[in-house]
Amino acid sequence: MTYFPFDTQTCDIQLATWSSTKDHIYIQPGEDGFNIEYFETNANWDLLSVSTFDSSDKKTSALSFQLVLKRKPVYFLVNFTIPIVLLSVLNMFVFALPCESG
Repeated sequence: MTYFPFDTQTCDIQLATWSSTKDHIYIQPGEDGFNIEYFETNANWDLLSVSTFDSSDKKTSALSFQLVLKRKPVYFLVNFTIPIVLLSVLNMFVFALPCESG
């Protein structure tokens, strides 16, 4: 929350087999890396990078993904920050009104 809404988040996802051994199911990353051909853009996030790596142990097969996402701050600036700043400045003008005006 320190850099909100200008933050960057890392999402770690692990896909693993839990009921089968490596002999039955072996998950491995593709040779070309992670395919983002079907990725749909989001109004709130930009996808900066995707990395995949094999995180298997001796018995089970596992694949890890790491997504790095950057928040788009426009929504928060337009809907929260700018109105709060404008209302704060407007509130200071209350002291310029004469007391007799009610």
